[in-house]
Amino acid sequence: VMTPKLIEESYEAFREKISPKYKRKFSVATQQEALKWTGLFARWLVEKKKGLRSDPTEGVRPAGQRNRRKPQIETFDLLYAFRDRAFARAHAGDRAALGVLTGLYLGLRSGEARSLRACDVDREAPEPRLVINGTKTENAYRSIEVCCEPLWDLLVAAAKSAASPEELLVPIGQQRLNARVKEIAREACLGARAERICFQSLRGQAASLATQGGAAGAVIAQLLGHASYSVTKGHYATPSSVAQSKNGVALRVLDGGRA
Repeated sequence: VMTPKLIEESYEAFREKISPKYKRKFSVATQQEALKWTGLFARWLVEKKKGLRSDPTEGVRPAGQRNRRKPQIETFDLLYAFRDRAFARAHAGDRAALGVLTGLYLGLRSGEARSLRACDVDREAPEPRLVINGTKTENAYRSIEVCCEPLWDLLVAAAKSAASPEELLVPIGQQRLNARVKEIAREACLGARAERICFQSLRGQAASLATQGGAAGAVIAQLLGHASYSVTKGHYATPSSVAQSKNGVALRVLDGGRA
C-alpha cells in the first residue's frame, strides 16, 4: 500500500542509493524525476479509484538543487582537440560525429540534430542556412546561418547523398549520439571529464562561447531556440563566460569603443 510515510522513506532511501553504472549516488535530477513519476502514477490510481483515495506523494518535497548546467570543456586546447576529432570522424562518414558538430557549432538540441533532413539544408539561400523545424517549443523553429564552412560542406555532402529530401542526416538514437560525444572526448584526451560530457554540454558550450565573444543576448537565445536570454544564461552559458563578456564590453568602451 502506498502511504505518505512509505513514499517518504523510499525517497530518502533512493537518495542514498548508489548507481551501479556510475558507482556514485544518483543525481538530484534523477531523484526528483523518480518522485515526480511516482506522484503521477499515484494520481492516476486516485483518478481511476484503484486503491488510493489521495496522493501519498503530496507532502513529500523534492530535496536538493538540480545542476542544470552540464559540464563543459574548460580549455581551448582541449576544445580544439575535441573539434578536430569530431571533424575527422565526420569526414570518414560518421553521421553521429556530424550530429556532434551541429551541437558544438550551432547549439542544437539532441532531438533537433537527429531530426535534420536533407531538405533542411537550404542550399539555394544566399547564405549557408540550416532550417530547424523545432522539436520542443514554438521558439525552436528557426533558420540558422552556418558560418563554419567545413561544417557546411559536410552538411551539403550529406544532403546530396540522401536518397530523398526527407532522409535524416543523423539517423541515430539519443543514447548513441551521447555515446559518440564521450568517445570523441576520450580520443581528445579529456580524461575523467570525458565521461561527464554529453550532447547537452556542447549546446552549453556554444552558448558560453557566443556569450564570451560578446554576442547580443537576444541573438544567442535565438540561436538556441529560447524565448529569452534569461533561459540561456540560467541553464547554458557559464557564469564565467557572462562575466568575461561584460568585462570585454567595458574594455571596449574604455578604449573608445561603444557598448
